[in-house]
Amino acid sequence: MGLIVPTTIHPEREDQPLPYEWFVGIDWGSQQHQVCILDRDRRLVGERTVDHDGASLAQRAAWLWTVSAGHPQRVAVAIEVPRGAIVEGLVERGFHVFAINPKQLDRFRDRHSVAGAKDDRRDAFVLADSVRTDRPSFRRLQLDAPHLLLLRELSRVEETLLEEFRRSANRLREQLHRFYPQMLQLCSAADEPWLWDLLHLAPTPAHAMLLSEEQVQRVLKAHRLRRLKAPAVLACLQAPGEGESPSDVAIVLSLPGVGRKITAWLFAEAAQPLAERDYQVLRTHGGVAPVTKQSGKRRQVVMRHGCNPRLRHALYHMARVAMQRDAHFSSVYAALRAKGQRHGQALRNIGDRLLRILMAMLRHRTCYDASRIRCAPVAQMGQKM
Repeated sequence: MGLIVPTTIHPEREDQPLPYEWFVGIDWGSQQHQVCILDRDRRLVGERTVDHDGASLAQRAAWLWTVSAGHPQRVAVAIEVPRGAIVEGLVERGFHVFAINPKQLDRFRDRHSVAGAKDDRRDAFVLADSVRTDRPSFRRLQLDAPHLLLLRELSRVEETLLEEFRRSANRLREQLHRFYPQMLQLCSAADEPWLWDLLHLAPTPAHAMLLSEEQVQRVLKAHRLRRLKAPAVLACLQAPGEGESPSDVAIVLSLPGVGRKITAWLFAEAAQPLAERDYQVLRTHGGVAPVTKQSGKRRQVVMRHGCNPRLRHALYHMARVAMQRDAHFSSVYAALRAKGQRHGQALRNIGDRLLRILMAMLRHRTCYDASRIRCAPVAQMGQKM
């Protein structure tokens, strides 16, 4: 007689529905989390507010363990944030945690309130009820391997540090624009360590006059810079401030349609492309560069939506004011509208043209001169966007 081996049906297989008895919704907050528990018949089992600290999170896990009578695999937990101490603590204890996109949660919320009402208790209830009725819409979360967790955190720390570095470099660049533009002639973005060492030796133009060629040479040697020579660097730093070419800020302010607020937005949102005179990056980030979609013989040019919204806003108002107050751009706008372009399309074309003019002005260190603007044919001003 043959031996019969019993077969175990794994509860985590996709073709076998998990026998969940309790459904938990957690509305995540930076300091407090709202928790709601429902049973299979949508009856409220319990709800409470949990602080975001180690002791409170442990008590919350113990509470869920008690409610489930020591069967965490029969508890489905729904949450918007797919990572962090809450998720990892619950998964480690055996609870099944599911993540949902905030946009999906917004649609589920409409089931319970067509008026759009929203609060923490309602969101926790909607999460619990949604994972009860629409579990396939959620994504089951699993703990990553420890080395992957370490890699994830290191990559996020690197991103945070790079963002802080860019902000600090932009702030330094703006300060140098105000009183020490000679430094920016050596490094326009003010983001290289050798320039910081040089700035430490000569923090003001007055200190630069006391700087020696040997001191500059030591800085260049320490950073292994061969493209720069100490005499040329010293001459640049000790150049008189009077009679200098206009600063980037003065050049931007000279454009029609640009005031202090638009200038601040441009430098706050696009300091690096401006420093590098990168026209293509500026027009892409500002949303004035169109997107071409082509499939076979079908070709379509549409407006670019993936861009920096604040920079798009700045370019829109820059073009709008230039159209209203400058005769040349007013005629360009009228010609574009006569060609059939809508108001927004025409302004994006004008914004693109202003960016091209601005890049030329920055490269040649000159301010805007309306008498030098030639009336190019409207057909050459770019495609419809």
